[in-house]
Amino acid sequence: MKKSILFLLFAVCNMFAQAQFVYSPACQQAHCCVLNLDFDSVATINISNNSSYWIDAYSVYVGQIANNQNVEAQNAIQKVAASIVSLQATNDNSPELRLALADMWLMKSVLFFQKSDYVSAATAYYKSLRYVDATNPLALKHRLTRTAVERLMLNLMPYSSKAANAQLFVQHCQSVATFIADSSIAQPFKVELCWLFFTVISDANVDATSVANVFAIIPTEWFLRCPLLTVSAYKVAVKYGLSNYAQQLMQCILSNRMDKKIASANMLIGNHLIANASDSCMRYFDACKQSSHMYVAMKKAWAHFIQSRTDSADAYVDAVLALQPQTDADYQAKYECSLRKHWHPQLMKARVLFDAAYFEQAKILLDSVDVSALNNIQTAEYNYRMARILTTIGNVDEAKQYYQKVVKSGTDAELYYPAYSAYYLGIIYKQEGNKEKSNEWFKLCHKTNSPIYSESIHRKAKWDME
Repeated sequence: MKKSILFLLFAVCNMFAQAQFVYSPACQQAHCCVLNLDFDSVATINISNNSSYWIDAYSVYVGQIANNQNVEAQNAIQKVAASIVSLQATNDNSPELRLALADMWLMKSVLFFQKSDYVSAATAYYKSLRYVDATNPLALKHRLTRTAVERLMLNLMPYSSKAANAQLFVQHCQSVATFIADSSIAQPFKVELCWLFFTVISDANVDATSVANVFAIIPTEWFLRCPLLTVSAYKVAVKYGLSNYAQQLMQCILSNRMDKKIASANMLIGNHLIANASDSCMRYFDACKQSSHMYVAMKKAWAHFIQSRTDSADAYVDAVLALQPQTDADYQAKYECSLRKHWHPQLMKARVLFDAAYFEQAKILLDSVDVSALNNIQTAEYNYRMARILTTIGNVDEAKQYYQKVVKSGTDAELYYPAYSAYYLGIIYKQEGNKEKSNEWFKLCHKTNSPIYSESIHRKAKWDME
């Protein structure tokens, strides 16, 4: 898993601890403004009790997460640390204050993760646990936090914990409805929980129906008032093949210009516009502050290649290949560009359609490909793309056949598709309750080479094995 995805997964996990920390009308108003990323309005609200320290820290934290600027992380850490010191100085040991402190320590931990300072992040996280109250009415947030942290820690310090298994994620899906229906919990906390839920579930593998049931009970206005919720939910809708929800959320992102508030929204919009053959995707890629220059150049190369502008596509590819990768995104970009001679217009178009949640259109396009004219690398990609689409739209039996073709293609030295195909076969059989078969595929995944993502996919396979 990419560090950026891991960071976001852990980032949202701080929101479990607010409880009823002197939750006055002014505090609730400020809370709503923060969720809407309206920080100027927060500054005009008079919060006269200790919860002002939490609001101050929360405003800094959420703003930092939304814009994802690593260079500003240290300044944000210092501000959150100052709020923690001020709150501790009140010498109030009430359950409400302890919950606020737990939340603020987690904010600090997340910001350390943004700086890739994992030792400090882990230290802050474990300090937060000193203040956790498992009997709190918002206990679901506690459980979601534990799940998310386990998934995160697995990528930093591998271990064999099985606590955050598929059944636990299903339970989370079921618990969200109860939480939302609880009239004693203020709406801002419910919105936060949904943001947290979508962030956690984006790294899970559960049935799409359970996730769709959560979408169905969330009021539309919540997405309008919490851009980070909307962006997280869009990614989940794409992952679980919920095309209708994905398209609705993208329209919400576009109509409310969420790219102006959230750095990661630019890449999502760019992907959407590539799929719709719009040249304006370039403007959004240029604004992708959270992505590496190499990754953005790769996306631009795709856009030009799909539109048969091969000379300009090659120029972007050459620019990527001339640079030395530093981040995970850099390595992905260089890897993808190294395969330039194998790029195929229809396969590439199907890929960007899939990334933008146009699953049926991607399937139709792939059905039109003359497979006999493809080379071995392109055939493996064709089979992999078809398998991913079929899995997403629910045709898992047919998807199995395509995944197996990829595994047997002998392309694991050049492509990550064989290792991932073995992993996805393991997930399919696991969801079908066939433990023996799923473990066979997970073991094969662990033994299969991969030119990129090998560490993360092998770790996932080991972790999902039962």
